[in-house]
Amino acid sequence: MTEALISRLSSIRDLHVISRTTAMQYKDTKLRLPEIAKVLRVDALVEGSVIREGNRVRVTAQLIRGTADEHFWSETYDRGNDQTFCSL
Repeated sequence: MTEALISRLSSIRDLHVISRTTAMQYKDTKLRLPEIAKVLRVDALVEGSVIREGNRVRVTAQLIRGTADEHFWSETYDRGNDQTFCSL
């Protein structure tokens, strides 16, 4: 999931995306998001989750403003037996 998201975001012109290797250093850190954003010198961070229940998968992605530690975009997608994602 991380690789797919990084690949997709990297295709956006003028968007600077940190490598997976660098990003994964912060996977289980106790640092707060503003601290991570400062170290990486980025304006925003993406965080999310994947939850699976039986044949259903829910993916939630959030874009967090680094300095203020506040959400400015969030989206949830559900996938079921029909194999298509739908926005909630």
